[in-house]
Amino acid sequence: MPLKPLEKPKKNYLPKIIFILILLLSGSLFFKQSFLKKNTLEDALGAETKLKEVKASVSLDNVKKQGEGLYSQLSSVVQNEAGSVLGLASDVASNSAETVKEYIFSTTVVSVIKQIEKLPESEQQIIKKQICQ
Repeated sequence: MPLKPLEKPKKNYLPKIIFILILLLSGSLFFKQSFLKKNTLEDALGAETKLKEVKASVSLDNVKKQGEGLYSQLSSVVQNEAGSVLGLASDVASNSAETVKEYIFSTTVVSVIKQIEKLPESEQQIIKKQICQ
């Protein structure tokens, strides 16, 4: 069975191009109409209504008053926090001083007392008298 040569497909691009152009044109027309149409509440409610424009009046005095209020609130919060931090720092400092004192006592004084206890009784009495004076 001999092989047949492949047939070249017919190039009928014209109907496809026309269809795509029609789709693009109709889409653009619907898009234009939807954005150009005036959006009012009349369409939704059936009566003519006008929205009031609210203009924000920003004055320097209002901004200054708000800034002063925020500053006073911020300063009071900062003062409270600074006081609590300072109290906490003093507690930590006193606790660390106690810890250092205990460490020094345990490492130096206890070792000195142990060395004194190793001495003969007569020398221990002499050192006790010197320490107590």
